[in-house]
Amino acid sequence: MPDDATPAIQYLNLDPALYVREDIWQEERRRIFARTWQFMGPLSSVASPGDYLAIDIAGTPVFAIRGRDGALRGFRNVCRHRGAKLLADGAGQCGLVVCPYHKWSYSDTGRLVQAPWYGRDPAIVPEDWPLHPVHLAEWRGLLFAALDPEGPLLDQLGDLPAELTDEPMETYSATDSATVSFDANWKVYTDNFVEGYHIPGTHPSFYAAIDFDAFETTAHRGYVRMTAPPKEGLFYRGKWLWMWPNWTLSLFAGGMNVSRINPVGPHRTDQHYHLSLIHI
Repeated sequence: MPDDATPAIQYLNLDPALYVREDIWQEERRRIFARTWQFMGPLSSVASPGDYLAIDIAGTPVFAIRGRDGALRGFRNVCRHRGAKLLADGAGQCGLVVCPYHKWSYSDTGRLVQAPWYGRDPAIVPEDWPLHPVHLAEWRGLLFAALDPEGPLLDQLGDLPAELTDEPMETYSATDSATVSFDANWKVYTDNFVEGYHIPGTHPSFYAAIDFDAFETTAHRGYVRMTAPPKEGLFYRGKWLWMWPNWTLSLFAGGMNVSRINPVGPHRTDQHYHLSLIHI
C-alpha cells in the first residue's frame, strides 16, 4: 500500500452468540441487572399505606410497599418458606403480605407474622424468617429498585439530571401503563432504540413526521440522546432518551413516557411502559 493511501476501515459485528447464549444471559443477570438501579414505576403508585408495586428484574421478583408508619421499603417478592411468589406484578393494595402457597404472612416491615398449620416442634421464630430486603431510591417522582447496587442512583444517572432540569416532571401524573412482550434478546431492542439509521426503512410514517436529515444521536454520561425536529402533527417533541442499562424516557406535549426493557430470558423481553400527563 502506498504511504499516502488511506487504510481501509474494518467494521466488525458483535458475535451473534452474545444475543442467544444462556451463559451470557446468566452473566448479564449477575453483572448488569443485579448491580444496577432498575426503574419500577411512578412513585405515586406507592403513596398510601398498604400500596405496593411489584416488578420482575431479569427473573428476580421484587416489590416496594408503603408501611403504615409511612416508610417505603423494598423486598424480594419471594416467600421464605418454599420460594413462592408473594404478590402479582403491578400495583395494588394489601394489609398483610400473604403467600398464596402455604399462607405464610408478612407485615409491611418484612417481618414474618404467621406460619399457620406449621406445628410447634420446632417452633418458628419470626425474627429468623424476614423477607429479604432490596434497595430503593427515588428521583423526581420515579421509583427505582436495586438488588446489590454498585453505587448510588445519582451516580448511575450521570448527566441525566442536568439534561432534564427544565422538564416539570413532578407536575406529571401517572395515567396509564402497558406491557409489550416480544421474542427477541433485550439488546436487540436496545441496539435499535439508540440509532435512527433504521427509521426510513422500518418506520415510514415516523420518517415522514420528522426532519430526518437533522436526526442526531449523541452519547453522554449515563445516557444516550436522540433528537430530530418534529414536523406538524408529530405526537413526540423530538427528544428520546435511553439510560443505562435498560430504561427510556420520551417527551411529548404535556407529558412523558417512561419504559423499562426487561429481559425474562435470552430470547424473550418484556417492555413495561408508564405514561404520565401534566396535571391540570
